[in-house]
Amino acid sequence: MPEENTPSKQIDEHNLLIRATTLDDLERIYTIEAMSFTDAYPKSLLWQLLQDKTAICLIAEVSHKIVGFGIGIMRSSTRGHIISIAIDPEYRNLTFGSQLVSQLISALKGNGALLLELEVRISNVIAQKLYKKFNFQIKEIKQRYYSNGEDAYLMVCHLDN
Repeated sequence: MPEENTPSKQIDEHNLLIRATTLDDLERIYTIEAMSFTDAYPKSLLWQLLQDKTAICLIAEVSHKIVGFGIGIMRSSTRGHIISIAIDPEYRNLTFGSQLVSQLISALKGNGALLLELEVRISNVIAQKLYKKFNFQIKEIKQRYYSNGEDAYLMVCHLDN
């Protein structure tokens, strides 16, 4: 019997498509959010963000399958906030997260952001390393930020003009 292909064996990273989301993407976005975070955003909030004309909502897609997403908003005319970035666990460690972060940063910068912020669990070292690759730095600890009482790091990135 032939060996079963795993996503890492059959995916060419160059076949990744990053595109704007549509409301039709909501179910898959929510599924990935729920697989990725114990404190997943409710589907109703994700739906609101997908409809928000000021939000930047991106999809990572491979062979017409949504494998990840990223959502950012502008909190002010110069301050952007990355709300959520998540990759389907079967498709992690293939640079898709890095490509989503890069595109989200570019889009927020294009909307005038000079400063970006995000929160990340103190225990999520993998995500912290990803954000540090894009020059995010830990600014402060947000005590008991998550529903289970875990603290979060507030990470910030100053963008060049």
